[in-house]
Amino acid sequence: MLGLRKLIDAVTHKSGSSLSFSKKQNLPTIYAPGTQIIFDYGLVTKLKRDHVQLVEVYLDILKNIEQRNYEKLQGLLAMFLALFNAHALTEYTKLYVFLDYSFRSDPDNHDVIMRFRREMNEIGKSVRQFAHHWRSNGINATNLSDFKNQVEQIGGVLSKRIEVEESQLYEIYNTAPSRFAPSNLASH
Repeated sequence: MLGLRKLIDAVTHKSGSSLSFSKKQNLPTIYAPGTQIIFDYGLVTKLKRDHVQLVEVYLDILKNIEQRNYEKLQGLLAMFLALFNAHALTEYTKLYVFLDYSFRSDPDNHDVIMRFRREMNEIGKSVRQFAHHWRSNGINATNLSDFKNQVEQIGGVLSKRIEVEESQLYEIYNTAPSRFAPSNLASH
């Protein structure tokens, strides 16, 4: 259950340095150097909302394990996987691509970003294998204990990942508006 506590703490932790922007503000369009890849002012907020949704479904899974609601667990597992895949796709296509191009001239930060990306790929493989296994084999009274153990392991890994993403990776992304010289900025 320690993984659960960390998971809840990770998504409810308020980061004092995160940026929030109003859609009504006239903000400059910021491109990753040498590209047409645009910085998304609302991306971190969206990714953090994804984390909250994932935790809510995770908690619902734990509740239904305790209630031995096998049928509902299958649906929740499918929902968790869909949310996880959507979140990962957004990170891959918007966050990592922007960061990759933006920090190529900064080897230290670029290495950190690429390490995050590789780790997320491995976590994604594990989550998909876990979900595929249990969706294919079913969850029942005989294997519920094994399922619960694996759910808690996944929760522990995800809680650490959420904490690190929100405290480090998203903060790196949020530095983009201040990192670029005015020659890289264009108002739209």
